[in-house]
Amino acid sequence: MDKLIARLNIEHFQERLAEEKDEATRRVLMKLLADEEEKLRRILRREALKEPENKEA
Repeated sequence: MDKLIARLNIEHFQERLAEEKDEATRRVLMKLLADEEEKLRRILRREALKEPENKEA
């Protein structure tokens, strides 16, 4: 769920940045975007490090 929210936030901030003209608002959006991208990197890294589950058949 966290991964989905981070991806949606990244998409939202990118869309806002494409339209925003005010420089102060753009700086805030860029910071929020960078924070969400870092959050997504941490989630993906954590998933990659997880041990594969043993599946017994």
